[in-house]
This record gives sequence, structure tokens and C-alpha cells, in this order.
Amino acid sequence: MAIEDDISLLRLSARADKPDEPELVIGPGTLVGEYSLLIETKRAVTATAIEPSTVIRISRNLFLKTLEGFPDAAGRLRKMVAARAEQMTADMQGVRKWLGEAPNYR
Repeated sequence: MAIEDDISLLRLSARADKPDEPELVIGPGTLVGEYSLLIETKRAVTATAIEPSTVIRISRNLFLKTLEGFPDAAGRLRKMVAARAEQMTADMQGVRKWLGEAPNYR
């Protein structure tokens, strides 16, 4: 675990199949690849420490067993994932509406 006064920065770079994605710099407490704890998925980004950092890597099996032991945490996680899914759905509906209104340039 990082000490409160420590600042750890990680640089996230896009997958090789998306070279135009900009790099991001994230700070302490940021989760990277958290959906891979719930579902099997391809790694979307590569995280590289740009200064000395402490990170924790958790396997999916350990994470799921931990949730079994802490049902309150599992409930909060379910609410968080549901909120993200709802936001993603709203964003996609906005894009669909925009595409429906966009002029056809063919």
C-alpha cells in the first residue's frame, strides 16, 4: 500500500490495435483493468510506472472469493457497475440520435 504522502503516477498507453488513443497519466488510488476482475476480457491498456510506485495485482479468483466474504462490498460493486452500464447506454443512445440526425455524406 502506498503511504499517504507518496504520489504514484502511472502512464496508460493504448493497445497496439488503437495507436491513435492518447496516453493518460493517472494518480494514486486509480483502478486499472477492474472489469477484468469480473469478466474475461482482453487487456485494453498497458500501465507503466513513471516514478517509483506500489501497485497491487489481484487475481479474478481471489477477488471473487473476497466478494463472497464481504456481501456489502459486492452490493456496492454491483451498484457501481450498473451505474456505469446505464451511463454507457445513455451515451450510446446519444450517439445513435446524433447519427440519425447527421447528414449522409455518401
